[in-house]
Amino acid sequence: MTGKRRYGIVSIGCALMAIGIQNFMEPAHLVAGGFSGLGIILDDMMKRFFGIPVPLWYINIIFNLPLFAIAWWMEGRRYLSRTVWTAFLFSLMLLGASFLPMYEGDLLIASVYGGVFVGAGLGMVLLGGATTGGVDLAASLIHHKLQHISVETLIFFIDAAIILLGMVSFGAEHSLYAILSIFVVEKCVRWVMGAFSDVRVATVVSTKAVQIRDEMERQLDSYFIEIAEGYSSDETGKNVLFCVFSKKEIGRIKNIVVNVDRTALCILIDVRKVAGLDMKG
Repeated sequence: MTGKRRYGIVSIGCALMAIGIQNFMEPAHLVAGGFSGLGIILDDMMKRFFGIPVPLWYINIIFNLPLFAIAWWMEGRRYLSRTVWTAFLFSLMLLGASFLPMYEGDLLIASVYGGVFVGAGLGMVLLGGATTGGVDLAASLIHHKLQHISVETLIFFIDAAIILLGMVSFGAEHSLYAILSIFVVEKCVRWVMGAFSDVRVATVVSTKAVQIRDEMERQLDSYFIEIAEGYSSDETGKNVLFCVFSKKEIGRIKNIVVNVDRTALCILIDVRKVAGLDMKG
């Protein structure tokens, strides 16, 4: 992926995330974890007790700044460069989204549409190899000191604590809808990562694996084709063929397998990234 394309995808992703959080989740008081969830809680408390609103973009910057300083000190400039850019871009997008109409209707609609926007945006940000900082960065820094706890576990516990704070602030009903929104976010992230990925993997089990491999090498601009000799069976004569290829070749892959061996088992898998192979395409 070229640099311009990567920055374009990350920018669009930040914009979608900002709309989902600022225009759907924040008006509905849906705390789905992350620094944005903390921002929604803090904004509500400041309005309730002091009558002063605190914009989400401002909270996102304030919460991230100390993390950036700590990460700079612990890991250096290279570790932070893309994260800082994405975090400030996300804050800028939150500011821009605050001028758009806010949805203040049904909680179910707010949770679903908010989850779709955030999930699609987060998927694009991750696809561009970036992160918006926040809880992910905090968990990564904590992991340096508590290496026996995985980053994923730390993210889960931090987000769970934020969601519990949201339950205290806005009640159980809002928290249940927020959890629904988290489910939608996860599904959308998976869909985006698969839809935009350019790489697919095929695993073929056949008695004619050699012929299938030869035909693939003749017809395709495949990245990698190999027969796993260790999986061969003397009784059945079947071998396992492993192929990594561009998603535009899916139709050809299916045709080749069917034409050579109609009894072959062919499994197609979506993958996010391939590294360490001598790519042909």
